[in-house]
Amino acid sequence: MTTVNPNHAEFKTQDAASYNPVAQSFDRFVTQLSAPVAARLVALAGLAPDNHVLDVGAGTGIVALRAVAEMGPSGRVVGIDLSDGMLEVARQNARGRGLADRVEFRKMDAESLDCKDGSFDAVVSLFALRHFPHPETALQEMHRVLRPGGRLVLAVGSGAPWLSLVGLVHRLKLLPHVVRRFQGKQLVACKFLDGMVAAYVPSSGKSEEAGWTHEHTHMQQSVPAFIRAAGFQNIRSEWQGQQSIINTPEEFWELQTTFSSLSRKRLATVSSEVVARVRQDFMNTCREVLSRGGELVYPTGALLVSGRRA
Repeated sequence: MTTVNPNHAEFKTQDAASYNPVAQSFDRFVTQLSAPVAARLVALAGLAPDNHVLDVGAGTGIVALRAVAEMGPSGRVVGIDLSDGMLEVARQNARGRGLADRVEFRKMDAESLDCKDGSFDAVVSLFALRHFPHPETALQEMHRVLRPGGRLVLAVGSGAPWLSLVGLVHRLKLLPHVVRRFQGKQLVACKFLDGMVAAYVPSSGKSEEAGWTHEHTHMQQSVPAFIRAAGFQNIRSEWQGQQSIINTPEEFWELQTTFSSLSRKRLATVSSEVVARVRQDFMNTCREVLSRGGELVYPTGALLVSGRRA
């Protein structure tokens, strides 16, 4: 039995709560920017019409709703998350699409799943693993609730792998972007706002991310290793990424204060006057770059890893 570290429990509670005020924005942006990754994740799961699926860290339901829509009427999905705000938006989305009778969203800790052994045919998870203080425990739980032969597919945010054709091609495509940054004609999320917020709001000493993410910077090696250690076999991985142009400084601000853990959490701790100063500085910089013919860019990269329970 895993001993619960009070600091880790507090981290999970506060991390989930930080998403409550931005759940609607998160839903809009994840649909706009992460739909290709969600579609590929569901495709890799190879779902049958009558499968029962668990979506870990479901957020506002982009993966759960896609999965249940692709299965037959007897297919079922349970999506879990710790954020009340995200779960409420997910339920609204399910009702709006007429899928509420086939997908259920529940508040649950990924590191202690309230599910029976072998109760799911597939477990999927999009960009959630980095939020777990103990990813090895979460993966062991996912393994436990899968039936023998069941499939795991998860995605984590990651840079392109160096030793691969897809990584080489991606980096060649980035060369023009590097030139534009050098010329002062490109701002990149979320590094741009994170740097600005860090200057205005020093760290309180509490990490905005799960500690292990700083110790395992090479996700291409660490995530498959975690999955293998949890008991999964036939492990495969692939990577996909894109560069999205954001049209306005206002949207660029909303996007980063939604997706960036550092900016979202630190700005929530300071006065509205400090937030206004940061925002004004941010807007001025964006407008200056745009006036020079520059652009505002949000890069996304996802390592997708799959495996099976023996």
